[in-house]
Amino acid sequence: MNTVLKPSVVALLFAFSSAGAFADTVSASVSAEAQVSASMQSQQSAQANSQNGEAQAQSNQSLEADANANAQANAHADTEQTEQQAEEGMNEGAEQVSTTVDSATELTLDTAATAQNSANSAIDSATGTVEGAVEGTVSTAVDSAVNATSEAAVLDSVNDNVATTVESAVESSVESTVRNSITGGIGI
Repeated sequence: MNTVLKPSVVALLFAFSSAGAFADTVSASVSAEAQVSASMQSQQSAQANSQNGEAQAQSNQSLEADANANAQANAHADTEQTEQQAEEGMNEGAEQVSTTVDSATELTLDTAATAQNSANSAIDSATGTVEGAVEGTVSTAVDSAVNATSEAAVLDSVNDNVATTVESAVESSVESTVRNSITGGIGI
């Protein structure tokens, strides 16, 4: 049996097969566009996440810089307070020494030993006052500015320097005054 296809049937078959191919092409094109769009959205999302990460890192750096600045300001304020308290302690010690020296000049030869003891007490008192002021405030400043090993060295150095300076000044002044009082009392 011979089958003969009419040209109109062939045209219809061609039209249907072309429409199917066209539909497949359109479907593939739409699918490709959807994939490209999804890929672009993923890239944009990754960029946004990257920018958020950078902004967070900058924010963290800013917070860290603020914390460092605050710590430095606190350490500076503590140091200034320590210096002021040490100076006040030295002034109080100097006043006590001055009072002791003034009263020692009025003493006679018999009470020179008492004056020396009084001066030594004033030295001890002044040293204690200064050391107390220094230890109390230096300890706070040192804790925030340096580690525990450095703190012991700083406190020892400050205490030794302050004690030596105060003792030397007081002993020199008292010995000179007592010597002058003794030589004046004897008539030399």
